[in-house]
Formats: sequence, C-alpha cells, structure tokens
Amino acid sequence: MKIVLIISFFWLVWSISLIAQQPYTWQLTDRDGLPSMEVYDLYQDRKGAIWIGTDAGFCRYNGQTIKSYSHPKQKGTSASRISEDREGRIWYQNFNGQLFFVEEDSLQLFQAHKEKSFYTYFFHAQDTNQNLLWIADKDSLRNYNLSDRTQKVTLLPCDSIGLRNNRATNLHYWAPNRLLFVNSLQELWTKDASQEKSWGKGDKDVWCSAFPYSSDSIILYDVDNIYIDVLDSIMELKTSAKLANIKAQIYKVFVDRDKNIWAGTSEGVYFWLKKPDGGFEEAQLFLAKQQVSSFCQDREGNYWFGTLRNGVFIIPHLNMQYYDAANSSLLNGQVNKLVKVDEYNLLLGLSNGTVANLETNTKQIVHYKGNAPNNNVTGLLYDPYRKQILFFARRLFIFDWDKKQEEESYSHHTGFHQGIIYKKNDLILGTNSGASWQKLYPKIAQDTLPPQTLELADLINKETSISDSVTYYRYWIRRQRVNALWADYTADNKFWVGYDDSLFYYIDGQAFSVLTAENNPVNSLDISQDKEGTVWVGTVNNGIYGIVNNRIQYHYTTKNGLPSNLCRTLAVDGQNLWVGTNKGIFNLNLETDQISLYNELDGLVSEEIRDIEVANGRIWAATTRGLISFDKELLANNLTPPLLSLKAIKVNNKIHPLQSSFQLGHEQTNLKFYFEGLAFRARGNYVYEYRLLGLDSLWVEPPGYTNFIQFERLNSGHYNLEIRIKNEDGIVSTQNIKISFTIAQPYWETWWFRGLAYLIAILVIVTFVRWRYQIAQKRQNQENMINELRGQALQSQMNPHFVFNAMSAIQGYWMQKQPEIALNYHAKFAKLMRLIFDYSKELAIHIEAEIEFLEVYVALEQMRFEDQVECCFEVEEALREQEIYIPPLLIQPIVENSFKHGFLHKKGKGRLLISLKKQGNYVYCKVADDGVGRRMTQQKKAWRKDKQKERSSTDVVIERLAILNKTYGANPNQVTFKVTDLTASDGQASGTQTEMWIPLK
Repeated sequence: MKIVLIISFFWLVWSISLIAQQPYTWQLTDRDGLPSMEVYDLYQDRKGAIWIGTDAGFCRYNGQTIKSYSHPKQKGTSASRISEDREGRIWYQNFNGQLFFVEEDSLQLFQAHKEKSFYTYFFHAQDTNQNLLWIADKDSLRNYNLSDRTQKVTLLPCDSIGLRNNRATNLHYWAPNRLLFVNSLQELWTKDASQEKSWGKGDKDVWCSAFPYSSDSIILYDVDNIYIDVLDSIMELKTSAKLANIKAQIYKVFVDRDKNIWAGTSEGVYFWLKKPDGGFEEAQLFLAKQQVSSFCQDREGNYWFGTLRNGVFIIPHLNMQYYDAANSSLLNGQVNKLVKVDEYNLLLGLSNGTVANLETNTKQIVHYKGNAPNNNVTGLLYDPYRKQILFFARRLFIFDWDKKQEEESYSHHTGFHQGIIYKKNDLILGTNSGASWQKLYPKIAQDTLPPQTLELADLINKETSISDSVTYYRYWIRRQRVNALWADYTADNKFWVGYDDSLFYYIDGQAFSVLTAENNPVNSLDISQDKEGTVWVGTVNNGIYGIVNNRIQYHYTTKNGLPSNLCRTLAVDGQNLWVGTNKGIFNLNLETDQISLYNELDGLVSEEIRDIEVANGRIWAATTRGLISFDKELLANNLTPPLLSLKAIKVNNKIHPLQSSFQLGHEQTNLKFYFEGLAFRARGNYVYEYRLLGLDSLWVEPPGYTNFIQFERLNSGHYNLEIRIKNEDGIVSTQNIKISFTIAQPYWETWWFRGLAYLIAILVIVTFVRWRYQIAQKRQNQENMINELRGQALQSQMNPHFVFNAMSAIQGYWMQKQPEIALNYHAKFAKLMRLIFDYSKELAIHIEAEIEFLEVYVALEQMRFEDQVECCFEVEEALREQEIYIPPLLIQPIVENSFKHGFLHKKGKGRLLISLKKQGNYVYCKVADDGVGRRMTQQKKAWRKDKQKERSSTDVVIERLAILNKTYGANPNQVTFKVTDLTASDGQASGTQTEMWIPLK
C-alpha cells in the first residue's frame, strides 16, 4: 500500500546553471611580511627569487621570508616596472622619477645625468643582449651601456612624429633591436634601435598600452578592449584582431610561457587558453572581484597575481579546480559523498540534505532535495535497474532519475547511511547498528519476506514498523556498526560488509570473515574492486589491503610510501587505484607499485578527502571545502629541480669572499656556509643535504629547515663540500653548490719540520744513549770498584791474624779442657764465616741482617777478650720497622779496629757502643770505644822496621762510602766518614769515636 506523504515536506527543488570552476590559491599578505597589500609588479629573477613592487616598498621573496629594500635618497616608497639586466642586477622605478637597482643585495640609486632628473612618469627597458638600459623620458630616448656606465642620448624625432613636449610610455624592448612604446597622444610607435630614423606608427590613433606577444605580433589594449595581431612593415593593424571586450577596467595584459593571454582587471583576471590551431578558448575569470594589477609565471609553473587590495595570490595548478557555493551554483559547498552514474553524470551528496547531479561535460548541475533540511547526506546509491537515486539523510529518499522528481520518502528508515544493490531486487543497508536486508521490488520492504537464497538462519532478527496500515520488515544480518558495503563483481550472490570490528564476505547469506596473516581483524572504511576481481580495502590505520580469492595478498602502508595509513575512500580506474586520505589523494599504479601524491602543495583546496570517483577522464574528490576536480593524467610530482645558491661564507666567524675554491691557514678551522633554496611550490617543505668529502662521503640532512652548515675544528687537509636541495617530491637540484678548500698544515706537520724534528730526535736519542752508556760505564766502573773494595773488605774480615787468633783460641780451650767453650766459639766462628761469604755476594742486605752479623762478630771478640769488653747496641726502632737495605760488610771493619787497637793494649774492662738510626736518605752509624786511643796505637806500631804504609780496612771503608754516595747518595757533598779522638777531663785519651753515613739503596 502506497504511503501518502505531505507534499510540502517533500518538495523537489532543482536548478540548472553553469559552474565557474576555480583553481586553488594561496596568498601572500602583509602578515607574511609584504610592505603593503597594494602590489604593482612581480618578477622572478634568473636565480629563482620573486621580486615584488608595492606601494610601500620593494622586496624579495625566497619562499620563506620577505626582505625589503630601501635607500636614504628615495623620494617615494612605490615600486614598479621591475626588470633584470645581463649582470643579474634587479631594476625598478618609483612614481617620483627615480630609478634603482639591487647589486650585491644592496639597493643603489641610478644617477643617469646631472643636468636634469627624470620625468615623474618615465619608463625603462633592458636590452640584455647588448647590456643596454633604455629610458623613455618626457622628450627623449636614451640608452646607457651598463658594462662601462657610458650613456648615449637619442632625442625622439619630434618634428617627424609630432611628439614635441610629449613623453613615450609603456616602453618595451622587442627583439631583435626593436623598441615598442605608446606616446602620450596614445599613438603606437616602434623603433629599430640600430637605425636612427626607422619609426612607424599604427593606424589606430588611441591606445593605452602595447605589449609584445611574439617576434612579429603585439597585444594592444585600451580601457576595455584587447587586440592581438601580426604587424607588417608599415604597422597596419588588421580590423579582425580584436580578442575581447571586457566590461571591467583593464590594468595590464600578460603572456605566459605557453603563449596564453592574461588580463588583469578591476574585477579579476581573465584567462584565454591558446588552442593548438592558434586560436584561443573562451575566456575564464579567476580571482573574481580582485583588482589584479600584475602577473608572473615562475619556473615551476606557479601563477602569481599581484592585486591592489589583497597582496599576492598564487595558483599552483590551473588544472586543479574546485567548486563550492561561492564560485558555483551548488547550494552547499560541503560535499560528503560521490556516486558515478556514468562517465558524464556524477551525484554529489551535500551537507544540507540535498543531492546534486553534475554533468561533467557541460558543468551543469541538477539539485534534488528531500525533506531533510540541514541533515548530512551520508549515503548515495544509484539503482540502474529502476533508474532511481537513493540517498540517505537521516532517512531514505528515492528519486526518479528521468522525471527528476521524488517517488518515495521513508520516515521509518532512520539511521541508514549507505546501501548496495544485491541480486538486482534486494537492498543491503548499512547503519550505525548493523547490516540489514530490504526488498526493493515491488516496494521497498513492504509485505515481503527474505528470499530463500539468503540463508541467514538464526542471525536474522525480524523487525516490523506499522505506518499508515503498511507493515515494513527489517531483517538484520549482523548487529554491528557498518563502515563499508560492496557488491562483488565476480558473483551476484556475493557481497562484502566492513564492520567496525571486522571484515566479512557473504555468499548466499553465509558469512565468512577475513583476517590478516597475524589473525587480526581488518577495520575497513571503504571497499572497491578492480576488473581482475581483486577486492581493495581501505582501513582506519593499516593502509590498504588487496584480497584475491578471499585471502589477503597485497598490503600497502606508509612503509611502502603511502602518505597516511588512514585510507578513507577508494576508486579503481583500470590499473590505477585512487585513494583519499586525511593527507591528500594518492594514486597507486597496480602494475608498477608507483605511488603519486596530490596534496595542498599541488593545489588541493583540502587534504581531508571524504569520497573519490573517476569520471570523464578526471578525478573528483569530495571535501568539506568543496568539490575538487583535476585531470587524472595531471603529473603529481613537481619535476622542476629546485634552485640553490650560496649566500655567505664565514671563516672563524669572519666573512670570507664567495669563492668556489680557496686556501686557508692552519688556524682557520671553523667554517660556516649559508645558502638559500628556492622551491615555491614546496612552500618550505624541502630539505637540504650536504657532504664533506675528505671527512665523510655520506649525505647528511641538517636539522629542521636550517639554511646553514657549520664545521668546527677541521683537521688540515683538502675538502670538497657539496650541498643540494630536494623539493617536496624528492626532486634533487641539478646545479648544486660545490666548494673546494684546503686547510694548510701547521708548520709542525710539514715535511721539512717533521724531517728536522726527526733529525733532532735522532741526535737527542744518540746523545741520550751515549750519555746513558757513559753513565752505565761509570756505574759499571764504580760497581767494579765497589766489588774490588768489597773483596778487600772480605780479605780484611778474613785477616790471617784474626783467623789465627780465632783458631788459637779454640785450641786453647780444648787444651784447657773447656770443650763447651771451644765448641761454642767454634760454632760462632763458623757462622761468622758463612755470613761473610753469603753477604759478600749481595749489593745490599737488610739492616737486621747487618746487625745480626755484627752481633756474631762482637760475641767472638768478647770471648777472645774473656768478656773484658762490654758491647751495647742502640738501634732506632724505625730502622727495624721499615724495609731498609744497606751495603754489607761496611761496619764490621770499624768495630774490629776498636778491638784490635783500642782494647788490645787497655788494662781492665772496656766498653763498646754501636748506634744505628735513620737520617734522611742515609743510615747513621756510630762506633765508640773507651780504648787507648789512636795516639798510643801509633806509638805501639813505631817499633816496626817496615815503614811502608799499608792500605788498611778503614781506607777501604772510606773509599767504598765515597763511591756509594756518588752513586746512590741524595747529597754528593755529604760527609760519609768521620773519626774523633775522645779525651777525658784531664786531657788524657779516653777512646775513639767513628761516624759513618751509609746511603740507602
């Protein structure tokens, strides 16, 4: 039963109009550093920079910053008529009769002649072939040789052309050797610069301006008319040369490098595309309502437009166009959904609840409107079997395609946002609550049951809704939010459903899930299919999956070059897969796997793509800022290599001349290089790379957008610095910066210095070795002498008289029948002999060993003297606690002298003192006895017949101490041996005291 609806709530509103397509633009304003929003001229120099003349000054733009120039003698701030000479100097003039040029980044005033100043409205032009500057003043035409700064004044032939007291305007140098201008009487004139009298005048008397178009044709325009024609020798203009009549004031006419014509007017800029046959397409209007005063096409193909109120507009691509409610007849510029009916008709779902049909050839649109004001169109579906349009805006609306009128509106179908046709007569719908089945024929879901082939079994939950005595059935397939639906090309009983938790395909109603190789679910956002049957799935955060025979076979993510893993919408076009993301549109070539990215830098009005379709050779993308359209053959990559120039060099923080090769001193090791890259389409999204051969061969990228590199404490050597730049698409500059420099070696690293150093080192080594050899020889001699003296000392200890006396004493004890004493004496004597032989082999012995030796010797002497001598040892405790070594057999000869000379002739008991203690680096030894003294000893020796002096053991000790002190002593002047005669109070001899200072080893 048919539902009767209130007509006023379901009224179809549609209209047909011509869409005025507009390319994407970005803007340069005073917020970016422009001196003024009133722009008079634009120019790109051969190094790539954009020069801008404004009402408030002259400036240079490098893609990131704007630098303004001024001169202390300038009379006004306006800047126009920008040009460049052969030397690369940039020229401009103001409205106060002054001409300036920029040289070495400094603004200079051109002093033409002293006798007069320029007229306020003079014009200048450059002849770059001969490096001449032409100036058209009030009543003369001059040229200046910019190479030698000479000037040649040529007066206009006033009598012959009637220009007396009239100036020439709009001067242009027209190759070859031809000047073109319009005089103040608005007459067109040309002059051959090589001939004084070759003038010609056009047949039309009134012109505003003239502009060269080609080598033999010019563009002429007045207030609102534009003409273009070929000029013959007498300058006759053909009457059929009129290009256009514009109902707006023409400010200036421009020609781009493809010979297309642009006209800046008070109502925008008009564009005439040149046809292959030489004619021009119908005019297009861009930047409507803007007062366009100047134009420039840069080397990358960007179009720059100066305006008199709103700064500079830049168009990256003319082919990249967009449509919204402001520049077209769309009722709303926020486009949510796209559906292609055929190659020439495209359905647009808008955010205000309407659907528009765009005819892609004629650009006409038809609006369909249901009773859903201000509700987003969340789903679109074209039913080719019944020629109906189904769209969802909180409820389902059905429109007849041919009749352009609404047939049904189903208020009970709320929450549905997309659908697909299944088996021609069935409708699978996706909602926030799940996927459901509906019947399309004869009426949607009315008094129908699901078909037998849809074997949903227990998964189907029937819901009914009764309205106007009509029962509607809803059969749920699965209760889970639906993100994507697709009817399979390969089988009419198969469809795909992307839920927010998994991906399923259904064959005759039986569900099958699709999992990744890691058994993870696929969170799909859109599904499409190519002609080979491969199902492509865009996901929330896992890029794109390609499914072949129900299994995942392909997977592309950012690791493969995708701009984003959020792939919201897909469209297949042959071997190309077009994907809409949150970072623009990319094309994946399914044969080569090559990826091309289109984003805001290429002219997209928005990078957030909601839906995408391919129709009539163009890509169509739905965004919240309008409908985007561009030719599918449009190159995404900016293939123009960026420019790079060296701006400054600093060595040790001081400016260094700009040179490609230079030498530095060994102390000039800190270098800093400043450079500038120019890639306007990149809008700062380019990177620098450098490498310093001689230090490293790898390319290094400076952090961020740093435009300098610094090297500190470089070693001496030869280096080759290379700097390059990559634009937004990875295209590398072809003219890179190459600098070769050498840091000199310090003199201590030069070959002559090293040779001299080696020679000196050898001499030092030889001298040192010789000295050490001499020292060793001396020491060896001293050692030999010490050993000799030690042998003599040994001999003194082995004195035959001492041995004889010792043996006689032992014999006497035996004869006196005192065996115990004899054995004891014999044992001590044997021990003494053993110690003498052991210690004589050593260079030094421990102080305790020396004391032990002395104690054994003294004990033997005491026994021989029948204990008439008392011996006292005073040893400093510090000597016993430390590891102190002294030469052996030095003290015993002195002790022996006390017994031999002091006590031998003494009557009564005697006393012997042996004292040892540490003094600095010496061991102080004192041997004192109370014997008869040295004088009586000498008297006792006087009876000897042999007066020859013998070398005593004392002499050996003194000589040994002297040698030891020279070898080991801390003080070479140290007294090492001293003998003192002791006397009593009455002056009589009371003994002898011997002192020794033994060096420590």
